Amino acid sequence: MLAPLGPPPAYEEHDFEYPGAMTRDDGKIIEQFLESVNPDLRHFIPAFEELGINKESDLVVVRSWPPAVRKDFFERELVGKMSALQIQALNVRLGEL
Repeated sequence: MLAPLGPPPAYEEHDFEYPGAMTRDDGKIIEQFLESVNPDLRHFIPAFEELGINKESDLVVVRSWPPAVRKDFFERELVGKMSALQIQALNVRLGEL
């Protein structure tokens, strides 16, 4: 099979699909993701918005970080808001995407 000719599409044009993908409604994607974490973390939607994690492409970027970097990021940014258990559950779920 030959590789496609020309440059890849711009980052914004990629169709982000991955195993376990949620419904593709960017207005609800963060809520659906946080709901899929065990325990349910939907009450952290405002915290994610404060961090700039608002759409699926933002989750893809965070998911691309090594697990230790993700854990450090969430521990630093959500200190006092999220328990160690919640941070670990979030990190595990991001690794499953």
